[in-house]
Amino acid sequence: MPGSTRDELFDRRSDRSLVDGRARDYSQETRRDARRRLAARRLRGVLRESSRGEQQGERREFDWAVPLCYGRAHMPLRQFAIGAAGEEVYPRLVEELAERFDDPAQNRNEVAREALSEIYLGQPYDAEALENPKTPLARRTLLASLDPRNATMEAEYYSELDPAKWEPVKPLLWFWQMFDHSPVGRNVRLGARMRAMLAARVFRRCGEKIRIFHGVEFSFGYNLSVGDRVTIHRNVLLDDRGEIVLRDDVSVSDYANIYSHSHAVEDISDISLAKTVIGDRARITYHAVVLSGVAVEADSIVGSMGVASKPVPAGTIVGGVPAKPIGVKSKR
Repeated sequence: MPGSTRDELFDRRSDRSLVDGRARDYSQETRRDARRRLAARRLRGVLRESSRGEQQGERREFDWAVPLCYGRAHMPLRQFAIGAAGEEVYPRLVEELAERFDDPAQNRNEVAREALSEIYLGQPYDAEALENPKTPLARRTLLASLDPRNATMEAEYYSELDPAKWEPVKPLLWFWQMFDHSPVGRNVRLGARMRAMLAARVFRRCGEKIRIFHGVEFSFGYNLSVGDRVTIHRNVLLDDRGEIVLRDDVSVSDYANIYSHSHAVEDISDISLAKTVIGDRARITYHAVVLSGVAVEADSIVGSMGVASKPVPAGTIVGGVPAKPIGVKSKR
């Protein structure tokens, strides 16, 4: 199958849950036009109120004074082709790395080291330069750091780490972080493919059609279960020291933190682990926090900047610090 075709199929499968696929009833033009007019009036009202607030120098705690909902069909993701070179080489790179990481005859640390050398330096890994005392120390340091065996990650200092589970995933997690910080890490088309491949080899369970953006970090990775069609946006922290479960169709927005460990008030070294579960179709929005052991049930929303410290019932919208119910999602 040509690379462009494979890539198109990949994006189509990944994004299908975000595109409105409902059959439209074009016989109900009047009702649809009425909804459009109502939405336009609401938008004009919001903009007028925002403009008045700005003129008066008023600072709001939230972006808008009244809720604004566009509905599922208004912002589908685009489908488009990129340059021929990208369409060809990106899928091949991901497939080649997957094969090498899965090959029991190859050391995952060396696979990661070689791939990172090609990505960062544009050349095969130079072991001789690393061992040569005449090589500048900065270059030797860079070469050493490309090898996961010469690097440490924060999770390695945690006493509850399981060495048997950690050993096979550390090279993948190190490669993941280094890839994200590399010159190609912000390339969404390549990055989504690469992270989906790595997630399938790191997580306890990894569903289909997931989308993970750059800058996402984990503790162990092997205590994380992710369902189908899950989206994890930029710079999210998933602290799976205990266990985290993201069920089907969950969305975790930029800079959100989800925890599964906590510290005692009296003694910071007294750590408790718990299982944190985010239910089907739940949304953890921008900069929100879910504390250890909290269950965010199906179809619920943790609002921006909210800190969920207690269970969130199904279909409930919570916000604030600590998060409290502020609304209920309408049933479809």
